[in-house]
Amino acid sequence: PLPDWALWVFFLRGSLALALGVAALASDVSLSRLGTYIAVYWIVAALLTLRWASGRDPAAGRRIAMAAGAIGLGAGVLVLLRQPISSVIGEVRLLDLLGASAIATGSLRLFGRFHDDQLEGMRPRLRYRAAVGVLELALGISLILADETSDSSIRVALGIWGLLTGTFLLLDALWMRRVLRAHARHASP
Repeated sequence: PLPDWALWVFFLRGSLALALGVAALASDVSLSRLGTYIAVYWIVAALLTLRWASGRDPAAGRRIAMAAGAIGLGAGVLVLLRQPISSVIGEVRLLDLLGASAIATGSLRLFGRFHDDQLEGMRPRLRYRAAVGVLELALGISLILADETSDSSIRVALGIWGLLTGTFLLLDALWMRRVLRAHARHASP
């Protein structure tokens, strides 16, 4: 059975991702604020992946899942510390690093090794992981191709990613709600 808290984690993450997508596409919020928002989101997702991977058998892809969690955590921390880091390595090189981490995350998601989107013991749904993985690849490419003055491609890729990811997480929350209700009906005498 699913833990009771799972529904709320998925609902909250889905709502946050949707809000990010709307903010990126429909508002004039600065990319700096959106960057902080996505950094926190990536850190939470990476911690969920690391938690999932720590309970896995090494033969079941634990090392790859741990690498995915570490990449996500590193990318989130890079985004949070972007101002002091960019003064040392430059804005363009920082965008390249973030783009490379988004490409790595998208690739690992496409191969089913990034498990922030499903609960313990569940295989990520192929259509969800394929769509989000491709969007993460597009986001990474737009970050690598961007310079300091071109934020529209980043904003569009980030907005579409947020809308789709949020929708999938909310669909999973609705599915979990049905499973939890069915389990409660069967468990009660």
